[in-house]
Amino acid sequence: MDIDAGEFKKNIEKALEEQSGLRMNEQNEIPFEQLFTEEFMQLYTEFDSFEALLEASQWDVEDEDDFEAIPEGEFDTDVDEHTDFPSWEVMSQTAAQRFLERHFN
Repeated sequence: MDIDAGEFKKNIEKALEEQSGLRMNEQNEIPFEQLFTEEFMQLYTEFDSFEALLEASQWDVEDEDDFEAIPEGEFDTDVDEHTDFPSWEVMSQTAAQRFLERHFN
């Protein structure tokens, strides 16, 4: 029995997409609520939610544009002070990794 590598890859990608809700080979946007779950926040931060972290910060964040306007270096300082992470990049990468683990295990 011969296995067509292209067809095999296509079937694996389809199964992964169905299981995770993500589209392979495309940029996916995952809502913060799914990345920064209460469990994640309680385990790695001083807060019960991502919203509580933002509320405790010096910035008024009402929407995604407000969040994007926060100077990264300054937000890194807040993340370093109030979480187990040294920076926003490490925190968000860890959250994405935990998200994938939840959906692929």
